[in-house]
Amino acid sequence: VEMSPLGMALLAAEVDKGTGHSPLLIASDSPSQWQAPLTGAKLNELRALMRDAVTSGAAQAADLGGEPVYGQAGTVQTGKNAWLSWFVGYRGSVAISVLETGSTQSQAASSLAGAFLSASA
Repeated sequence: VEMSPLGMALLAAEVDKGTGHSPLLIASDSPSQWQAPLTGAKLNELRALMRDAVTSGAAQAADLGGEPVYGQAGTVQTGKNAWLSWFVGYRGSVAISVLETGSTQSQAASSLAGAFLSASA
């Protein structure tokens, strides 16, 4: 399965709101909208899992005080001594997807997401 960072950020926003929105390049454009394919109960379960990942799982480096952060993180080995760290999530009205390459299996993308979300608050 291949997904772009923009696609993952849109997915995080859909989990947050329960509806999907197409990205806009110009604020005056009318966005298209669709209903999330999960029931309200399933969306709440997914949100709880994403919150748990930030408070006590792989995405802990993105945890901030104040408004809660919801997300998921992971790493993928892309070659010998080559890793891709990723984070996808949201806080309030901001959805984010972060990818970082490195030579270790560290969760650096979560730290970068936390720093971005902290600065955008």
